[in-house]
Amino acid sequence: MRRQQLKKLWNRLHELQTRKLRREELLMKLGAARRQAPSAWRLVEVEVDKTRPMFTYRLKKDKLRQVRRREGRYLLRSNLTYITE
Repeated sequence: MRRQQLKKLWNRLHELQTRKLRREELLMKLGAARRQAPSAWRLVEVEVDKTRPMFTYRLKKDKLRQVRRREGRYLLRSNLTYITE
């Protein structure tokens, strides 16, 4: 699931980078991409130029490694203080 979101987000960012948009339009489209892939967005660093309609993006490899290590694990919590048989 996360891999699909990341792939889709990466393709979308590449597409937006090649299009000619005004800065406001670019910010709106980046916001929409963020809304569509929230778990993948945390793995990508996006820097938008303050004056021109340009941005750069890169993969946060350390964060991706951390997420992959934790994948499939969860914590069970209970209010029981002892086990009955």
